[in-house]
Amino acid sequence: MRAKAEISLSALFSDNMILQQKSIVKIWGYGNVSEKVGINASWNNETYFSTTDTDGVWEYNLATPLYGGPYTIKLTGASTLTLKNILIGDVWLCSGQSNMEMPIGGWGKVLNYEMEIANANYDQIRYFNVNHYTSNQPLQDVKYFKQWQVCSPKTAEEFSAVAYFFAREVYNKTKIPIGIINASYQGTAIQAWMGRDAFIANAKMKRITDSIFTDYKTWEQMKNAYDSAKTSNSPPFRPQDTPTVLYNAMIYPLKKCSIKGFLWYQGENNVGGARLYEEYFKAMINNWRQTFNHQNLPFYFVQLANYKQKTTDIDRSYWAELREAQAKALSLPFTGMAIAIDIGEADNVHPKNKQEVGRRLALVALSKSYKRNISYSGPIFKKVKRKNGSVILFFKHAKRLRTNDGASPKGFIIAGNDKKFVHASARISGNRVVISSRKISKPVSVRYGWGDNPDCNLYNKYDLPAAPFKTDSWDY
Repeated sequence: MRAKAEISLSALFSDNMILQQKSIVKIWGYGNVSEKVGINASWNNETYFSTTDTDGVWEYNLATPLYGGPYTIKLTGASTLTLKNILIGDVWLCSGQSNMEMPIGGWGKVLNYEMEIANANYDQIRYFNVNHYTSNQPLQDVKYFKQWQVCSPKTAEEFSAVAYFFAREVYNKTKIPIGIINASYQGTAIQAWMGRDAFIANAKMKRITDSIFTDYKTWEQMKNAYDSAKTSNSPPFRPQDTPTVLYNAMIYPLKKCSIKGFLWYQGENNVGGARLYEEYFKAMINNWRQTFNHQNLPFYFVQLANYKQKTTDIDRSYWAELREAQAKALSLPFTGMAIAIDIGEADNVHPKNKQEVGRRLALVALSKSYKRNISYSGPIFKKVKRKNGSVILFFKHAKRLRTNDGASPKGFIIAGNDKKFVHASARISGNRVVISSRKISKPVSVRYGWGDNPDCNLYNKYDLPAAPFKTDSWDY
């Protein structure tokens, strides 16, 4: 029982918060059992009532107007509580691992971070930071690191850089207040972000989840089981590596929130497991939409950036495979991908140009969610046609194909039935690319940007890079 002497709210509600516009927003909190709670919102100055249940929990579905503010919400019960400086706008839930968590300053230090922090005067952008937390059972309320903060040079340093630059671009284009809920955790795999329901439908993982929820009730039991099975090369046990635990603690507690959509930047910790990632990623997207009870919630994500040293060898690339697995999620409705194959760094898994990552995510949202008539993607492979020993590639988002250096297109490799790839010659023909090689008389497959850090240069007129791809379905 969570009876309290004074009325209180879920951690998600505080001064400076942003509530989703034109929506039914669920507000909830805690009080004495059977306590009557009054809720008065200043945008209509009407008072509504709710009553706490046998656990001392109350909630109310509050209708919100078109974006604007600031407003107040006054709560009355055994005590009185007033929330101030509330804006109505759009709320985006941002999640993933370190490249989403990476702050503008702090350990991140993006390009020109001192200038970015000094210029972060956006009182219409608000930021809520979910605390790092794990649980082997779904939690009912979120643990927070910092509650809602107004964006300013005093607060912005620790904001997620990707989330901030996304919010800045969307706000500047729409003037709609933007709320960011950052629920990210560095160095984590996708399995930890998936709910148990997502695994139950996946026979390959069901046994593992059953074991977690049946055999091991505590972290100590899990650690003991891990320690008994590990080898000399096994990494130390970390609770955050366990399937479902971040979903349980950092996503599920947000399920009552009314949001505009999801932003996701993760995948580095799953490099080497692309085949399963493809399944997991789609399952996770569907799982989150079910959790929030909204099957049409937009889900926009960042494809992994180029990383490690450039190579001219035609070898297997686990990073390329993971990027392909990510791109396959575009088959789900209401999804979008920001391509980052040209803004990574060879020696830094946390590239500094988060401004462009945020901008490209914002382009996706501005086009798909805000219905702006803008281009939001670089060329994406559509289909292939073979003719006279050449391969003709067709793309979506291919208006005025070009290279960013004025040279011929590079980054293409080609193979015949023997699956032995060689570097190919390429030329642009209108909105198509023609590929050939004197070494391959009957081409079967073409791959582009197929490397950890590929040397590729294909763009469209909007300075957006082509996404890496392969035309074959050959196993990895």
